[in-house]
Amino acid sequence: MKNLYLLLFILLIITACRTRQTQLDVLEYTLPVKIDDDWKKASEKLGKPDRSGANFFTFYQYGIIIYTDAAHQKITSIIATWFERGIHFTGKIYGIGLGDTLPKCRRLWGQEQRKESKSEDYYLVVWKLEKRTLEVEFWSQGGNDVDLGGAYEADTVKRIKIT
Repeated sequence: MKNLYLLLFILLIITACRTRQTQLDVLEYTLPVKIDDDWKKASEKLGKPDRSGANFFTFYQYGIIIYTDAAHQKITSIIATWFERGIHFTGKIYGIGLGDTLPKCRRLWGQEQRKESKSEDYYLVVWKLEKRTLEVEFWSQGGNDVDLGGAYEADTVKRIKIT
């Protein structure tokens, strides 16, 4: 009988792991590039950045900031966010978009790995998804900022970072 319970427990763990990977594969992902993409090919696809620095490139039309490794070979992280005059990312990263709620994110990904307060304006919630990390900033309180598209509510997504 103990062996049967052990076998059922192991099958449950295996199923849970497969379900999470399947979940990653089917959730909406509308970024034009992915982590580990070749930067040269990705930059040809994205066009000229609006701003750039040592290892970051900002593309207003997509609402994203892309970070590369020091040699500019691979994409290492992508941030989806708001820019001035309300320009922002309008898609989804593994099912999460700007303006989504914390309860929706938890329904998709379960309990977060950690949650920390960054300022009185926002807090950070982190989920580990297979070999990726999803860092999501949420507004601590509602507000209204024309540069951010107008009114926003507390506990809604303000910024998404995938690494």
